[in-house]
Amino acid sequence: METVEVNWSNATRVWWSFFWRATLFGAIGGAILGAIMGVIAVLVGGNPDDAAVAGGIAGYLVAIPVSIWCIKFILNKSFKGYRVCLLKDPDA
Repeated sequence: METVEVNWSNATRVWWSFFWRATLFGAIGGAILGAIMGVIAVLVGGNPDDAAVAGGIAGYLVAIPVSIWCIKFILNKSFKGYRVCLLKDPDA
């Protein structure tokens, strides 16, 4: 497998692929989970401030699996004839 020097164009293309997916799916997932947690917090008798905190924490927590999924997606994607891949280091 041939390795190539990473240039700004390739780095930007990979970054953009990650960024837009993580932002879009993180916002959607965060809004859904945050709303659910906020409603649950209110239903169990919490005040609106507690509901907002619970919803915010849930929204942030959804970002972790979403970002992992985005990285996995990128590792299986082609970028104008190139792929990002993991190679085992023979010295490790």
